[in-house]
Amino acid sequence: MQELTPLVRAFYSRREPAALATVVGTRGSSYRQPGARRLIFADGATAGAITGGCLEDEIDAMGRRALVEQTARRETFDLLPRFGCAGEITILCEPMVPDHVFFARAAEETKHRVAWHAQTILEGPAEQQGTRPLDRGESAAAGARLWTFEPALRVALIGEGPENAPFVAIAQTLGWEVTEVERADDLPAVDARTAVVVKARKFGRDLAALAELLRLPVPYVGLLGPARRRRELIGTLLGEGLLAPDAPLGHLHGPAGLDLGVESPAEIALSIVAEIQAAFGGGNGGRLREKNGGVHGRPVELEFPKRAA
Repeated sequence: MQELTPLVRAFYSRREPAALATVVGTRGSSYRQPGARRLIFADGATAGAITGGCLEDEIDAMGRRALVEQTARRETFDLLPRFGCAGEITILCEPMVPDHVFFARAAEETKHRVAWHAQTILEGPAEQQGTRPLDRGESAAAGARLWTFEPALRVALIGEGPENAPFVAIAQTLGWEVTEVERADDLPAVDARTAVVVKARKFGRDLAALAELLRLPVPYVGLLGPARRRRELIGTLLGEGLLAPDAPLGHLHGPAGLDLGVESPAEIALSIVAEIQAAFGGGNGGRLREKNGGVHGRPVELEFPKRAA
């Protein structure tokens, strides 16, 4: 959802027809995985990226043709002869009117922070192909690609500090929602897409924040400061009966951040953002050259029963 949000904003800021380009298939090496999207307007304006720049001109031309013809266009690009990548990528470009049901649902669910599902129909006449939301219990069309959209990642920073500004800048570039508060009591409602970083830098305030956060279903709680400080805080919580001895602490990351050799406030912010991304993206923060298998994580898709023929 977080990557879709900028496209929704661009779509509704202009309120004019546009073409939506979607990666619907890949084989071998590719810059992006199925589900990556780009929005293309008739005047050449765009939002989103689905390759590293090697195909954008051709994809944009496809999108403009789809707008002129008012019908979906699908094309597979062989990346090896032209770009040296041993792979293929299949793109569907479809025209979108200003009140299209897909963007209308995306805008609505963004406000309510609700996961939702859509299908991209790839079979049948071109005028019937395209992307539509799926209602609960609805079966997908035969051969359709299925997508799950999660709410944007929401991060709360408890406390001030010089790393806040670069943290907000990096996080917002990623499409995350960021809020800065003084106490845990000031947090917005938390959900499965929420991370909190405790950085009040005062023992009592950090203690109060952890006492509250460790009782909440927050998937990621980061704590600034050395490991000794974490041990002292946990020990105090246990000693005062504010934390059960068997309480799970796997979601508590203290010291917060990945070991990137950081020193400056901006580097510290980068380290924490990277760890949050790894925690929610399913990565381990290691070097890609040491990873077995492909560079990309597995795309998140929801399996629906296919409609009977």
